Amino acid sequence: RLGENLANPDNVGSARGPGKKDPNTRFPIEFEVETVINFDQAGGSNGEFTPDDQMPGIPGTSDSTDGIAAEIFTFIDLPAGTHTFIVNSDDGFLTYAGNVKDVFRRQNAGEFNGGRGASDTLYRLVVQDAGVYPFRTTWQEGGGGANIEWKTVKADGTRVLVNDTANGGFKAYRASTSGFPTAITSVFPAPGAGVVDPAAALEVQITKGATPVDLASVKLTLDGNPVAATVTKNGSVITAKFQPSTTFPPASDHKATVSYNARTEEWTFRVPPLTKDKVGGIPAFLTGISKWTADKGGFTGAAGDYGIDLGRTGSSLLVNTGAFFNTAAADDKMTVSFWQNRYDVSNGSSFWANSPSSSGSTRGFQAHTPWGDNTIYFDTAGCCAGDSQRISANISTLSTFSGDNSWWSQWRHYAFLKNGEVKQIWIDGVLFHEGNNTGVLPTDFSNLIIGGGPGTGDNLTRGVMDDFAVYNGALSEADIKKLAGKGAANSVSGLVAHWDFNDPIVAPSNVTLKVSVSGANVVVTSDPAALPSGWVIQTSDAIGGPWTTQAGAGTPCTVPSGASAKFVRAAKP
Repeated sequence: RLGENLANPDNVGSARGPGKKDPNTRFPIEFEVETVINFDQAGGSNGEFTPDDQMPGIPGTSDSTDGIAAEIFTFIDLPAGTHTFIVNSDDGFLTYAGNVKDVFRRQNAGEFNGGRGASDTLYRLVVQDAGVYPFRTTWQEGGGGANIEWKTVKADGTRVLVNDTANGGFKAYRASTSGFPTAITSVFPAPGAGVVDPAAALEVQITKGATPVDLASVKLTLDGNPVAATVTKNGSVITAKFQPSTTFPPASDHKATVSYNARTEEWTFRVPPLTKDKVGGIPAFLTGISKWTADKGGFTGAAGDYGIDLGRTGSSLLVNTGAFFNTAAADDKMTVSFWQNRYDVSNGSSFWANSPSSSGSTRGFQAHTPWGDNTIYFDTAGCCAGDSQRISANISTLSTFSGDNSWWSQWRHYAFLKNGEVKQIWIDGVLFHEGNNTGVLPTDFSNLIIGGGPGTGDNLTRGVMDDFAVYNGALSEADIKKLAGKGAANSVSGLVAHWDFNDPIVAPSNVTLKVSVSGANVVVTSDPAALPSGWVIQTSDAIGGPWTTQAGAGTPCTVPSGASAKFVRAAKP
């Protein structure tokens, strides 16, 4: 299970014996399977080879069977030729072949990325030389049913499970005497990552296999420059880490390399635009097509008020922590308040606070405002039991609803609160719906999606949002009316997080630095000759800093030259 591992090592299913637990409770529990991969969470009858085997580790140690994830390593004996593999899964899977533990050299053989009922995905492999090849299949389930069946197509067109040798299936092995080759097993930020924290460090792990690794040869570079990485070894794992002395700027692209022995790999990552909350400075990262509105685009229409435009096809913001939610939820009393202006009525979530222990795809605190049926759904501590998790009502029950969907395309204030067992939905300062749910708020919130969820690409809202706030406690009617009357979020007590979105990234000024030598000095000038307001000249002995602002701060600037390298930049601190 995601988060703390709630799989039960004593529920063996079709494995050889109880699972092996790691001391880290978030790590996988390892089971050895001698037979085939044909698992269902309840030993059901999905796919074409039935009955299914009971999935090892399930049922887990909690009541929920949602959010299961597994990783399957095996070695398959394949003849030369083209072979068709099939995975029947509920929900998604990804199969790698080759050096399956290596971030850069593993080959994507087949994949289904999304949610579905038990269905087949076919993929073909071309095997040049007969041999035993490593495979790695990862599988995950969001909610509802859960199964995985791994099979191939025989020469006569019939199908058979992998390792069902009695019926002509390819032989599979649980382990190899030669083990796995040396591999780059972990890279952070991940190659191609588009939502990287500005304070992120570079970290690469190399796991030694058959090929030795020369520790002195392990190097990192960042944006074309060597960096002073710390290289350590723990058993067979070598870690190279570099923490920049300054944060990456928002909306910036970066390139890194790792090298060891005679091998070098390169990857890129991006730090997205971000907006910070006004209480603790927690960043919310803009993903997809989300962007700031023009000035006066926020709910007040006043100068300096911005909203976040999620676009007409939808997008979201990611908050990579749930600590503030856990603080607010500790006594089972919490309120979320925001303004929203929808482009249309469609299936979407205005926010989704993820809690690994909650059912319904980690649905800790979530609202569809509305769903495509014009109903507002408010879920807590999972989904979707009416007595413990969900309250809902159609907008037609609101006396001020115009009866036309254009009603949603105006600024509306919403408040979703839980006060013990009592839950309420408020619209524009009016109590819209109330109900009782016995489920207690979780305290393992991990992150927050604004404008979608549970992932950044799921259940996207189409519209503009503003002034998203989280409060510790159930707000009173007077407080909610104050907020709906355009009162400041911090005018109400209990505020633990607040994004007003009034910090748009200003387009960078076009500044070009020019360098000339004058005797023993380097003279730095700029185009334009006078730096734009707020910009300064900074120098450093290393590309990663620390950076020192020069006296006078502007240009021209004279920097003494010397035997060592000196780096100069124009920056707006």
